[in-house]
Amino acid sequence: MRKVINSNKQNHFDVHNESNTTLLLYIHGGGFFVGGSTSCEIYLRDLCNQLGGVPILSIDYSLTVPYPVPNQEVLDVYLWLLSGDDDVKEKLGFHPKKIIISGDSAGGFLCFSLTIALNELNKLIEDENNRILMPKAIVAAYPVVSIGSMTISKTQCILEPMIEMTLLLVVFSMYGTNLWSIGDFKKVKDSERYKQIEAKNKVILADKREGIDYKAFKPAEHTIINDSSPWFQCDYPTFKDRCDYINSFFDHSIVSPLLYGDKFDELKKISLYVFAGNLDQTIDDCIEIARVWKGDTCLDTFDDIIHGFLMFNSSTDKSREAFQLVISRFQEACLFD
Repeated sequence: MRKVINSNKQNHFDVHNESNTTLLLYIHGGGFFVGGSTSCEIYLRDLCNQLGGVPILSIDYSLTVPYPVPNQEVLDVYLWLLSGDDDVKEKLGFHPKKIIISGDSAGGFLCFSLTIALNELNKLIEDENNRILMPKAIVAAYPVVSIGSMTISKTQCILEPMIEMTLLLVVFSMYGTNLWSIGDFKKVKDSERYKQIEAKNKVILADKREGIDYKAFKPAEHTIINDSSPWFQCDYPTFKDRCDYINSFFDHSIVSPLLYGDKFDELKKISLYVFAGNLDQTIDDCIEIARVWKGDTCLDTFDDIIHGFLMFNSSTDKSREAFQLVISRFQEACLFD
């Protein structure tokens, strides 16, 4: 029995593979704001039909909440899958012995965050026989692996409609600190952390206190950021203070996976498949995570493809071609040891 399972319903697809013990765990994207287990069925159904009986468990997690809530919920699902509970077999039809984790965009980020968390948890378990089963592979579509840093490709959000600049700024602040508006920042302005950052920046920007007018960053009316006083509408020095304050929370590898550094060597048994379009804001992140990954690595980039192309995989010849290659990567990860 093959299933795409979510919190609301179960969709069953007949297959002839009763002995399967491999599971593809899928984590949807959406910038921690939108999306869900049903929103990605537009491509997971096609994928599911080509995985030779490997089921997909597509999960939901809380949205518009800061770290560590989404991370903890994804970890809880993973640990439940390995718990041996009868409930797992009742819902899946088996107890997973091989898990491939996958996700797109923010979901791809959560894949890396989950893997690092599992590795750190295993270090606390002395008996090797009781350690948590690590994922066999990560398949990540246009993931963000360095939320707090600006790369050249991320500047494309100034022009590209899928992830506009205001959305990027709000995701940055909401996930890291749960600060949305100018009023929210007034509440933390007297904190010791903010004062230290402000004092440091006064020295750095001593002759630039007038700076650039960041009121140019006006939220578009049609977006989820329709706030009359978003935090980034301020002068340049204040904008820098606030960005540095937010960025100070992205100082460890669970929220900034690239910071795992030399410890990536501890994950070398895990294969990595990562892909993005050359017009994608996350392509620099994808290239960098592929560069530092120590296990078997496959990086695919596609010409003239934007962020989120899995949702539009049948819209153009190029997206259809890219999706077919993506399916082959999933087959590689799920069906071959």
